[in-house]
Amino acid sequence: MRSSNRETHFLVTELVRDELDNVLFVEIEAVLTKRVQRLDWHDLSDAERW
Repeated sequence: MRSSNRETHFLVTELVRDELDNVLFVEIEAVLTKRVQRLDWHDLSDAERW
């Protein structure tokens, strides 16, 4: 996921979990544009994607 220059602040709005309560995905929302995207939670720590 590449954010646009205007989208610099995001909120995690949902955690998607499996039956063992492990987090599979996160849903993030851009504060400015309200655009919502679901991504693998590991991607949040990947500096190449941000």
